[in-house]
Amino acid sequence: MFTKILVPLDGSPLAEKALPCAIKLANIYKAQLILLRVAELPAFTTDTSEHELYAVKTAEEYLENIKQNICDSALDLCANSGRVTALAVYGEHDKDLIDLIAREKADLVVMTTHGRTGLARVVVGSMANRVLRNCNVPMVLIRPDSVDTSELISELMLEPSSIQDGIKHLVVTLDGTHESESVLPAAIHFAEETGAEIQLVQVINPIIPVEYGAPISSYSFDLDKDLEERRDAGLDYLNKLQLKIEGQGVKCRSVVFVGNPAFEIINYSNHCHASIIMMATHARGRWGQFMMGSVADEVVRKTHLPVMLVHTYPHVKSNKEEEAGKLVGTI
Repeated sequence: MFTKILVPLDGSPLAEKALPCAIKLANIYKAQLILLRVAELPAFTTDTSEHELYAVKTAEEYLENIKQNICDSALDLCANSGRVTALAVYGEHDKDLIDLIAREKADLVVMTTHGRTGLARVVVGSMANRVLRNCNVPMVLIRPDSVDTSELISELMLEPSSIQDGIKHLVVTLDGTHESESVLPAAIHFAEETGAEIQLVQVINPIIPVEYGAPISSYSFDLDKDLEERRDAGLDYLNKLQLKIEGQGVKCRSVVFVGNPAFEIINYSNHCHASIIMMATHARGRWGQFMMGSVADEVVRKTHLPVMLVHTYPHVKSNKEEEAGKLVGTI
């Protein structure tokens, strides 16, 4: 399914934390791994051809060092040198990175994120957020628990990670809509390649009636009954999908929780020792993302697991649904 996996690198230990996950995915899919660095001139440096050549040469040397380290056959996890491409270009990092993803025809981007929250994300921004908003390409986002600035790339490759140790469980989140099912083709293919079990998860938000900002003591309908009906409907929905997925020889399980979606997804992922969380997301604009928030955004910021996000743009919705229908049928 994925043939070109692109990893943006900027020379920082934070960006390099994406490499073990990207290598594992490239090995699973036998995909080409593209190491990309957009070389920029330092601030207040005159933009001349000599400076441009120097910046590109420095970026090329950096990428070549990365390539040598990740292709070391002595490592338990190493990349296939014949499928690794180092690409250094000169330009504006934010703008040219997005353009290069399309030009190189990458079908998966793997990168780290700082996991900033609230106003800090809006004001400071994040490269991962910008790519997510502007590229119709699935992404795997990784939030490192810590970044050791003195850590060598060779040491990084020896660190264990959830996706590196063996993939047994994939947590796939759904909300009952066709848009959320956009993630299913990637999840099914992933499970077929790894033999992992798909964990279909839906979280039901409880209804808390309020009056003037405070919970009210009386209401016109049975909240417990309503919650039970919605839980049963959710489980019925997941069970139908489960039967179709299992019909293709993929192991699958369905669970429904009640509570805060992000909390329940992360908690269950830890409980079942998932290797990766997979979910569909709407790529909102910066201000909309800040004002409205999203389950995907909160999960990425709070989990230590890699999160694969598949876009559900309105203009490609029908194609996504058609592809999902071919794999799991229409509910």
